Amino acid sequence: MVFWDDVERFPNKITGKWWMPSNKELQISGNLELSSNNRIILKLNGHFARENYPSRSIPEIQILHGTTMHSTQVTLFRSILQSSTSSTRYTTSTYETEIVFFGHHFFSEKDMQFNGLFLKFNQFEKWLGIDPFIIKWNDPDTQEKLIVEYTNPKTLRFDLDNYIMHITHSLGYSSTRYKLNDFGLNSQIDLDFKNWYDFNYVLNVAKHLNNFLSLVMDQNIYAISIIGNTKYNEGEIPAEYYNKGYLKNVLIYHPKLIKKNEGDIYYNDIIPFEIIRHDFAKYLNNWFNFVKEHEPLYELYFSTLYEYDMYPVSEFLALTQGLDAYLPKHQSIKIKLERILSAYSYISPSITNNINMFIKYVSDSRNYYTHYIKKTENVIPISELIHYSKKLRSIIISIMLQEMGIDKELIIQISSRFPPLEMEK
Repeated sequence: MVFWDDVERFPNKITGKWWMPSNKELQISGNLELSSNNRIILKLNGHFARENYPSRSIPEIQILHGTTMHSTQVTLFRSILQSSTSSTRYTTSTYETEIVFFGHHFFSEKDMQFNGLFLKFNQFEKWLGIDPFIIKWNDPDTQEKLIVEYTNPKTLRFDLDNYIMHITHSLGYSSTRYKLNDFGLNSQIDLDFKNWYDFNYVLNVAKHLNNFLSLVMDQNIYAISIIGNTKYNEGEIPAEYYNKGYLKNVLIYHPKLIKKNEGDIYYNDIIPFEIIRHDFAKYLNNWFNFVKEHEPLYELYFSTLYEYDMYPVSEFLALTQGLDAYLPKHQSIKIKLERILSAYSYISPSITNNINMFIKYVSDSRNYYTHYIKKTENVIPISELIHYSKKLRSIIISIMLQEMGIDKELIIQISSRFPPLEMEK
């Protein structure tokens, strides 16, 4: 069972008792929290001692179990010792944890199997463009009563290669005695997998959907919650229900994927849902195929998207490396850029007025900032790299959209949002 107040309280401090599955008798009190730099930290009022060195803490623990003050089961996966103190009076230890599972005790990594996911993302409702409310006065003249009518939108179903996706909706609100604090539409993605998958596969699906939304919505999107369907442990429920395959919900907290909703931010999607709604399954299948076939380009691009304070040289090199990896090896970056911009010549006018010079500047700069040898007059100054990185980003976005099957006319429109680089003829 998940006590949802625990989940809502996290990443603030959660107090509980913690133990290793092999020794439940040794339970240590401590707090689980998220640090300011987005790391999951477990602070224990004691330590798990090494077998032959009782004064020393175990440096790495694959699985830790815990229960919160409200009896929510918690599994901590991959906890690495950060610090420990030991004296005759008091012992403490601090671990950094990779992933937290709320609502279940997994006993091994191979048990972390799921056959479904429920995903909520910030800004998702806005992207869907659904307005289920009608607000009106009962009498426009007296305005005595404000009437709010809500019609629950229909569930949308999309059959994909490896799972069935439903987009479901519900009414969300919170209130106090005298005040309605919040009132709105909650939409989420429900995924029914056709097989059981380990948590790495499941988190990758969540990550790829997250990045898909970041692409089409033109902003950094984060999951608000990731909930998976898993099996009960044997003996946890009556045998008749266990044998029927009853499932339980487990909230998966990964700090690189989940971020608490921070309210409204700017909204400026480049591909509204309505444009791709009727072939949504096709676009998503193409997206997952692109991720699989061009993983280096995909990973390098999105690594720059979520790194707010990335040094300009690092960003520029990541983007050029991604484009380098898009085509087969054994060719220079200059030749690869020529081939890419020849294949995507329809976006060239939005990149620069001199595509050959652009390619030369980018290739020479990439070689210089990679090796820091043989600086030529074509090397872009660090202060100007950001302008070239924006155009490299535009090229990569065009590649991803075309791989998804988006029409060229729309890609041209998206690529032309910003003026081209003006270079000498």
